[in-house]
Amino acid sequence: MVILLTLGYIYSGAKADIKVWDPSFESDDEYSISRVSLQSGPYYDFESIESGWAVNPRVYGDKKTRLYVYWIVDGSKAIVCFDLTCPSFVQTSKEIALRAAIYPISVANGLPYQITIYIFKDPNTSNWWMQYGEKINVGYWPHNLFSLIISGAESVEWGGEVCSIKLGQSPHLQRKWEMENIQTQFLAIQVT
Repeated sequence: MVILLTLGYIYSGAKADIKVWDPSFESDDEYSISRVSLQSGPYYDFESIESGWAVNPRVYGDKKTRLYVYWIVDGSKAIVCFDLTCPSFVQTSKEIALRAAIYPISVANGLPYQITIYIFKDPNTSNWWMQYGEKINVGYWPHNLFSLIISGAESVEWGGEVCSIKLGQSPHLQRKWEMENIQTQFLAIQVT
């Protein structure tokens, strides 16, 4: 995992321009994500909301790069949800679908492609919204899902994660190169 972390304030939003990649995998037990995340609470009982892109064969059934949302309540003890697998996230957009494959994809030494993700708290309803691009509100997490993050996030993370049982082992050098060189590149970040 590689992250940039900010602490010290109560955050009502975070934004990232994230390069989109299509990492290679050796097995369906591997995954890769690049995301922006807001969190509150202690390590053993935290709440988190995040969005970005993911390649996760176990969740999506293929190795395509997909748009996702994810949230945790109670420090991952019982409530961990991807996309619309739990009835909690309310998708409002008819233009952008969660779980949709993202195209085009950046390639090494080629044109970079990016997505812009903005997660923000609505000051009137206290719902947390996920926005794709500069204008499309994809959906929201209702404020009543949370008890800790409801008043704002205590931290913001921008970063990526690669899960592989062979990470750091030969012949798994390609995965290490991807993580260090192209896997998670943020072109711009912002907090509110």
